[in-house]
Amino acid sequence: MTERVRVVVTGAGGFIGSHLVKYLKRKGYWVRGVDLKHPEFGSTDADEFKILDLRRSNCCLEATRDVDEVYALAADMGGMGYISTHQALILHNNSLINLHTIEAARQNGIRRYLHQLSLRLSGASARFERHEQLLQEVEAKIFEIVLNKKIFNRKITIIITAITIEGNIKRTAKRVNENWSTSRLLPSK
Repeated sequence: MTERVRVVVTGAGGFIGSHLVKYLKRKGYWVRGVDLKHPEFGSTDADEFKILDLRRSNCCLEATRDVDEVYALAADMGGMGYISTHQALILHNNSLINLHTIEAARQNGIRRYLHQLSLRLSGASARFERHEQLLQEVEAKIFEIVLNKKIFNRKITIIITAITIEGNIKRTAKRVNENWSTSRLLPSK
């Protein structure tokens, strides 16, 4: 009998992360969930769930220890109000999370690493049709934030790519949006 593949899902307390944990469990994986908080949308299906601050390198080492694959979904997130007023803090925190996680994966000999590209924002205009002025202000702010995030994510992707090449880690990058499907996140074997 073959041993189950052991994976860690970072950001497992969030909506997409918690559903990815459920999906991976159904597929027969042993799953460790990691986040700053327990799942908001019910109990976790993870075999093990750790509350860890992935802005800290020692926590990333702990999160990626004794697993075969990493599904790196953790990110400093929030609603539009938070995102629009805390851009520097979000970029700082997400830099630490991404860089510490990929480095910990390299140090722990991870075989596969999936990380998310920038989130897509779609359908925002339909939600604000009755508020044209607000819509224009929000769209301008979203464009500014998304542009800054895309530039930042390209730089992080370059760093992650370099580390995966040097560490001989198979890397998968996926774009995640609100029309997500866990089957599209899972890399083919």
